[in-house]
Amino acid sequence: MCWDLMKLILTKPVSAIQKSRNPKGMMTTIEILLSAWALIGLSAFVATSSLPIQMRIGGALIVFALGTAATAFYAFLLQLVATNLGGKGRYYHALTALTFSKFSVAVGLLLASVLLSLGSFGVLLAVIAALVFIVNGISILFRTVKDYFGFDIITAWLTIGILVVGSVITLYVLAMGAITTSGWPYSPMMGYGMWGY
Repeated sequence: MCWDLMKLILTKPVSAIQKSRNPKGMMTTIEILLSAWALIGLSAFVATSSLPIQMRIGGALIVFALGTAATAFYAFLLQLVATNLGGKGRYYHALTALTFSKFSVAVGLLLASVLLSLGSFGVLLAVIAALVFIVNGISILFRTVKDYFGFDIITAWLTIGILVVGSVITLYVLAMGAITTSGWPYSPMMGYGMWGY
């Protein structure tokens, strides 16, 4: 069932979305989530071929672990935002929406990382492959949020937009906090950074 659903996500995403409405499919969603992040970890491994093997393996494992945990957390946030906006879906639906879109992106990234090793022509093919699968993944995300939470497309956009804006603001606050607590523009050797005062 899992392999059939993975194939459907890539070839007929609307059918995959309709087949996966039932929360009893949580294990299938988790299997696809783990597969997606394994593919992304593998693509990181392939793309970093100039690094030592230990760093490549460690990097791929970190990508897998952090990506899986982040997707599970973002599913909670997606469900929270969607419910606050009047949606009727559950955590399973949010996790499935993120997982299905992530799977398409993962296949595209793996294909792109392999194509990058083919030289100049491979770069062009990698860009095209990544673009096709990433666009497919984004459209799957919007469609699953719309269908699973009973939204119109505007509310689906709003839901995902709130997540994106919240993430950007959080990253900005964290970056500014890191910069201000590290005393970054001031360097005892050089004065105040590149401004020199």
